[in-house]
Amino acid sequence: MDRHPDETTIFLHVPKAGGTTLQTIIERHFRPRETFFAGTLVQDAVRRLRRTDREIRAGIRLAAGHIPYGLHDDLPGRHSYFTVLREPVDRVVSFFYFVRQNGDHYLHDFSSTAGMGLAQFMDSGASVMLDNAQTRLISGVWDQVPYGELSPDALELAKRRLRDRFDVVGLSERFDETLLMLGRRYGWKHLYYRSQNVTAKRPKVAALDADDRRAVAEHNRLDEQLYQYAQELFERQLRQEGPGFERRLRRFRARNRRIGGMYSSGWRVLLKARRVFGRERRLGQAHGEKAASP
Repeated sequence: MDRHPDETTIFLHVPKAGGTTLQTIIERHFRPRETFFAGTLVQDAVRRLRRTDREIRAGIRLAAGHIPYGLHDDLPGRHSYFTVLREPVDRVVSFFYFVRQNGDHYLHDFSSTAGMGLAQFMDSGASVMLDNAQTRLISGVWDQVPYGELSPDALELAKRRLRDRFDVVGLSERFDETLLMLGRRYGWKHLYYRSQNVTAKRPKVAALDADDRRAVAEHNRLDEQLYQYAQELFERQLRQEGPGFERRLRRFRARNRRIGGMYSSGWRVLLKARRVFGRERRLGQAHGEKAASP
């Protein structure tokens, strides 16, 4: 199923769920004038979008960012949502250490100057990104509810949204499978990649001390339930891909190991990669092999 030419694809980008890598992949398939990226100041960006002429907004074909559900109300015409979720404790740990290592992050000074550990950072209420952020984003509630006060009603709303309004529900832990499902739904072909914006020098979840683990889990109980539900939806989507999916996945991974870096280095190198594959196809056909599509 290819994307309709007049459809706006909305990528609800959960922070630290593989979205930066994914965004570099999907933006290859759109012209710059067709895209809207919210950036770090999400509310300001959305307000500017609302003030933009309707004709310009109608021409947007890709909208992406840490934006809560509901952006389609500001974009005329048909639309399609997709997102990628991540195991909540692992996501928050990655977020915390990314903040500590990134001097440009808006929370860096707050966490560093106070000398906070993870448990103290969680209990500080510094950002709703730490408090059931995936449920907040997907339900559309976002920052309308104070830190620590999100109710189970928001969880049920988020589940309904995932089930009824999202064409693809991906998992960061199943990134390649998610990519192939996105490629089929939207007709995207250039899916090869190298991971970007990966948080380095962070502990594994299993290595967290008890206080840190408790603090993260306490503030992400709704996200844990939402993630479990997303896993069910993901498995349902996989079954719809058919019996040949595992073969496609193995072929994609083998090729990505060889040319993913080329795709991430710019379009000139990408064209070289395409020529390499074209030559391999021709050689395969010359030797009586069936050429496999990427």
